[in-house]
Amino acid sequence: MKQALFFAVSMAAMVAAMPAQAQEGAAFETAGEIVVTAQKRTQNVQDVPISIAVISGDELQQQGSASLVDYAGYVPGMNVSNSGTPGQTTITLRGVAPLNASQTVGIYLDDAPVGSSAIYNRAGAFTIDLMPYDLQRIEVLKGPQGTLYGASSIGGLVKYVTVQPNTNAFSVKAGVEGFAIKGGDGLGWGAQAMVNVPVIQDRLAVSGSFAWRSTPGWVDSVNNAALKDQNDYEQRGGRAALLWTPTPEFSVKLAGIWQSLDSEGNGLYAADLTGARLGDGRSYNNYVPESYDIDLDYYSATLDYDFGAATLTSATTYSKTQSRQIQDASYAFGVLFPLLTGGTVPAGITPFSLDLGLKKWTQEVRLASPSGDRFEWLIGGFFTDETTSNSQLVRSYDMAGNTIPALDPLAIVGLPATYKEYAVFGNATFKLSEQFEITGGLRWARNKQTFRQISSGAIVPQADDPGKSSEDVFTYSISPQFHINEDAMLYARLATGYRPGGPNVIVPNVPPTVDADRMKNYEIGLKADFADRMVSVDVAIFMMDWTDIQVVRSFGGVSGGANGGKARSKGIEGSFALRPTPGLTFSATGSYTDASLSEDVPDISGVDGDRLPAVPKFSGALRADYEFELGGGNKGSFGAGIRHASSRLSLVESDPLVARAKPYTSVDLNASVTLGDHWTVRAYARNLFDNKGEMARSTARHGLLSDRELDIMNAPIGRLEGSLTLPQPYLLFLGDTTNPAYAKTAFGLADWAGDRCTGEWAIDGCTVSTGLPRLSPADARAAGARSMVIGVANQGGIIGAAWVAVLVEAMEAGLDIVNGLHTKLTSVPALVEAARRTGQQLIDIRTPPPSIAVGTGRKRTGKRLLTVGTDCALGKKYTALALHRAFALRGLDTDFRATGQTGIMIAGGGMPMDAVVSDFEAGAAEMLSPDAPADHWDVIEGQGSIFNPAYAPVSLGLLHGSQPDVFVVCHDPTRTMILGMESFALPSIEEVIDMTIRLGSRTNPAIRCGGVSFNTSSYDADAAEALMAAERERLGLPVADPIRGGNGFDELVESILA
Repeated sequence: MKQALFFAVSMAAMVAAMPAQAQEGAAFETAGEIVVTAQKRTQNVQDVPISIAVISGDELQQQGSASLVDYAGYVPGMNVSNSGTPGQTTITLRGVAPLNASQTVGIYLDDAPVGSSAIYNRAGAFTIDLMPYDLQRIEVLKGPQGTLYGASSIGGLVKYVTVQPNTNAFSVKAGVEGFAIKGGDGLGWGAQAMVNVPVIQDRLAVSGSFAWRSTPGWVDSVNNAALKDQNDYEQRGGRAALLWTPTPEFSVKLAGIWQSLDSEGNGLYAADLTGARLGDGRSYNNYVPESYDIDLDYYSATLDYDFGAATLTSATTYSKTQSRQIQDASYAFGVLFPLLTGGTVPAGITPFSLDLGLKKWTQEVRLASPSGDRFEWLIGGFFTDETTSNSQLVRSYDMAGNTIPALDPLAIVGLPATYKEYAVFGNATFKLSEQFEITGGLRWARNKQTFRQISSGAIVPQADDPGKSSEDVFTYSISPQFHINEDAMLYARLATGYRPGGPNVIVPNVPPTVDADRMKNYEIGLKADFADRMVSVDVAIFMMDWTDIQVVRSFGGVSGGANGGKARSKGIEGSFALRPTPGLTFSATGSYTDASLSEDVPDISGVDGDRLPAVPKFSGALRADYEFELGGGNKGSFGAGIRHASSRLSLVESDPLVARAKPYTSVDLNASVTLGDHWTVRAYARNLFDNKGEMARSTARHGLLSDRELDIMNAPIGRLEGSLTLPQPYLLFLGDTTNPAYAKTAFGLADWAGDRCTGEWAIDGCTVSTGLPRLSPADARAAGARSMVIGVANQGGIIGAAWVAVLVEAMEAGLDIVNGLHTKLTSVPALVEAARRTGQQLIDIRTPPPSIAVGTGRKRTGKRLLTVGTDCALGKKYTALALHRAFALRGLDTDFRATGQTGIMIAGGGMPMDAVVSDFEAGAAEMLSPDAPADHWDVIEGQGSIFNPAYAPVSLGLLHGSQPDVFVVCHDPTRTMILGMESFALPSIEEVIDMTIRLGSRTNPAIRCGGVSFNTSSYDADAAEALMAAERERLGLPVADPIRGGNGFDELVESILA
């Protein structure tokens, strides 16, 4: 046995040759807001009445996942039986394991199924296993999905969603990886690259990617010394895609994907009759190499046209899959040589080759109503045309490797087949109230199959017999939903699914066809976020009834298909996430599944109550992930996970040949360091403690977990977590406001980011102007604008009903919408539908990070200045920006810490304090302004006023959490009453100073007032100066207008720095 290797080195880079605009729109990502297309329309996963697990592309890279096996253990209810290489895989969801070679879990690539629906292409044993490099996410839908996704998804569905071309930004990323496996033959290597090119800005883009990985083997043969480390394999994959949006209503997506895998052998080990492993415990008893090769070519064209009242989608795909597997069948056929020859030929070697081919066309056309309407509907039609081949060859050799003429070939079997399916389907959601809605779906499908059975050989009679079948299938689903509040939903689901049957083998007294088997699912579930998404829960309780189960039956020594009996799978599955502090996430997933026969099935020696094979009763995982700042713009992360599965059976319990796979537990680690914006180094370890867990076991072969694997791999990133890059230039939207104080966002951007503002736009009734050119959305887009910013911050932060039509018009003109109000753009159905139709972004920046701890009160290093006010909307942001600029001009180390929507837009990041739950305000301020060098100044934008009846909580939390050494009081001398609350008098400057010191000294006893900032925009220069001079004399403090500047402002700066 070779010694384990525990190190490797890799580097990666991401280069944006043009300014790359990030697609995300929030200052921080918000946990739980995950978009899926499970119901063939874009939805938040928390709003979908289906149990769904989502693995993002970032998670796959962060954890070093290279195949299904690597991440399946973290998906509740998902189990993978694998023979050691990607693609030789059977997926089980909710205990529904195939008892023949057809798949029970559908595989989708974007908008179309991949893999065969026909029963002779063995899709259940050879699952498409994409290299997870150019993926946006993987969606795992649990329970039958027959209504929207059709055949062969009775247990659920795995949907790969690829990254689409970006029409706005040129980018390139590339990297390499190296890794070691204990006992492996040297190091493994990998490389990845991606390029995205906008050919016509906002209209046409192309992208391409390539990935390669070579994995060393670690399994030796005890029967052939030349077969050492025989389970090495090499993967290659590439993708090219095009996105064309010639008009806002019409889009075309073209894509081509190819992937290949060449494996020299299986990751299986052998044991004797006592269960003791042969050789060193990682050895197999094969005589010939058990190679496996597969090639996938996939081409797709998706067209969308938005008619306004509905969107028409056409998805066309063509795929070609070719695989070749060689198995050593000597223990099945070679031992028969003496029997077949009357003892003249001793037992020999019989390699069995299985060649499978699939050519598959699919076409789906669907028409969908806009999302967000009280009544949503979707109707469609589907067609698929498959041509499959199944070629089997058993050769005969003596132990020296010489051909045995009398027995060679032992068997030749060909099973070419065709499969055609036509289907129509519909889905509808009716919202009976704000809290209650119900979704239902129907699907009718008809399939027609043809088949030929061609055979010859020493032990197989010569034949060429045709077969055919046809069947009609009807499936349905119904899902009531009750929204407890905006963060919690209860749902129930009744859904059915089916798996196509087909023509049977041609043997006397055998039924000519195998019927479809059916699944009916009953489910209740809860999806909820608590404590501002600090805690997330997703749990489902299910019961599934499986009837007319397709099984393999022996007919006089020939295996054929049969329908037999019933089974029931019931259980509970769920996930839990806790985010106690920023960057730290604890997660747990688990499932309990009781899957068993509910009546006798003699064809498979099954007895009522027998457990179904390949299903652990319990599986689960725990993970902890932590992201942290390293200083200097660098970041680090660390993650640890442990996954466990209880024992599984190879066959039903009563079968005399049943074998039991032992439970396994595996520990995984990952870590990364991100240097600046372009370089990332990642390391990971899988199965750290070298647990020799069994993923599958049979009387013939046992699948083994990968031995301990350590890897350092790349994962380039485009931006640091928490940063914000908005599509610019801006068109400022003033709505219908008549109060300049409510247009502070527009004025702030015009004043502090005027070079990024194209113009302004408003609706009837608006009396406010920033002085920028008045441009319609279409004119602004023609002038180069990329987004419309809602420049109004009205009382309550409400998106006015009269604004919606203008915002839709802006999207139709090609502008993204940027919003800093409390009301989210994504909560307005008309805007969500327009965004989906036009492809524009809805960017809500007032979104705090997912995990904020309560304040600690711990004194932090560095210096801090906070602007406070006698009221709202009177210059706290302007004062902070002016002081930050003055500090920088003096050569000081300083940062502007934005806390409001406009400041975040200007600065490109910050903490939306008034969107934080009050219990966590102080913690959010501590997160915003962390420890810093002793001479560093954080200039913190204030919010509200501790004297404002409505907004005092955010002001107090910010004061306690920021722990300012110095504060500046901001005041509008023309204002005598609280803005919008004319029954409340404005406090005096002295009151604000006194109260700020009294409250602020709780967390910083050394707090002091550095001076006063006046907003004198209503005064001429002489009057302003006279007023400020009088106030300086009265207060004994510097008083200045930071916009006017001058000596008074210099004195204010010097007072702060004193």
